[in-house]
Amino acid sequence: MSEVKPRFVIRDLETGPDCSGLRLRGGVDNIDGYPGMRAAGMLHLSGQDGTGSSPEALELTVVIPSFNGRALLEQCLPTLHAALARAQWAKQTEILVVDDHSTDGTEDWLKAHHPAVRVIHNTGCRGFAGAVNTGLHAARGQWIGLVNNDVLFDEQWLQAARHHFQDSTIASVATRMMVGGRAGTVEFAGGDYTPIGIPLRFGEGMGMDATGIMQPRLCFWGCGAAVFYRRAALAQVGSELYAPLQAYLEDVELGFRLALAGWNCVYEPAAVVTHWGSATYGKTSFRKRFNSARNAEIVYFSCMPGPLLLRYLPGHCLVFLPQLAGHIIRGSGWGYVCGKAAFVLAHLPATWRRRKAVQNLRKITPATLSGKMRRRWFSAVMGTAFLAGSKSSRGERI
Repeated sequence: MSEVKPRFVIRDLETGPDCSGLRLRGGVDNIDGYPGMRAAGMLHLSGQDGTGSSPEALELTVVIPSFNGRALLEQCLPTLHAALARAQWAKQTEILVVDDHSTDGTEDWLKAHHPAVRVIHNTGCRGFAGAVNTGLHAARGQWIGLVNNDVLFDEQWLQAARHHFQDSTIASVATRMMVGGRAGTVEFAGGDYTPIGIPLRFGEGMGMDATGIMQPRLCFWGCGAAVFYRRAALAQVGSELYAPLQAYLEDVELGFRLALAGWNCVYEPAAVVTHWGSATYGKTSFRKRFNSARNAEIVYFSCMPGPLLLRYLPGHCLVFLPQLAGHIIRGSGWGYVCGKAAFVLAHLPATWRRRKAVQNLRKITPATLSGKMRRRWFSAVMGTAFLAGSKSSRGERI
């Protein structure tokens, strides 16, 4: 099996919440993956610079954020190497693990068992979005594969997706995710978004023979557990996730910004991973319900253009009650209510201030953006609202 050759290893990274005071310890052969940081005095190096090859030679950087995920990486990385070997892209790819201040010996284990993997170690836990942003800024490939540490890769994963890289209108490629431990059950087959601000995960709980699962199509967003991004497109919309979201719906928000800028996302069913979802944070945790409820409001009020916001705001407000009822029935009402309250009390002012910057990214009309959203959304939204996180009859979930 081919293995990725080491580009450079970052032994340590120290940074404040605003990425100031970024400090790298250890040998670094090239810092072009950190645009503008040296000039701004944000990058401090100790050790000698090497003379590594140009970052432009890399086609792909696979970014894997990980917090106490050594056991997950032991399963994930061999399947990733196999997928790179099958696509014959091992030499054009770097694997970058962002160790978010783990205490399970992840960094030492990677050094011993996967020395070709590039490692960034955060000296403080920055959370999922913060860890991803560290990786996105450090990535040097023309495309970035963002994946969770709890996925296993089908050997066709990269080979099936990479033909979309040639389409200059595509900013992201969403891959098909299967449910770990439930053979033949789909978890994700492309993400949609509704005009009333409800994201939908198509395919949830469906079988492989369900309509639409095996057809490539344009969608609105790709799940951050296994998605490809064009690095040049990310540069146009900020090059990072919106860190205050922390985890959950951060991929929806990034997909929304890319859509505003005129880019497309395509779903590729032949690019497959198996996902053992929420292995780090838990499938039914309070944090998951809280973050999802809060972040849905942040995404909607910061990203939805004014004309569409005014038109569909009544529907956005009305769906709150059936959603609340469904969450109460399923025992997750407290996390849902707390998340909505947190948005109003703590995040609404900052969201409104940020809104102008997000809307300045828009290069398409509200009508064109609306055309990218789910047109027939009422039955899907109401079904998932009452089921409050369970799959609807169409295999979709909020």
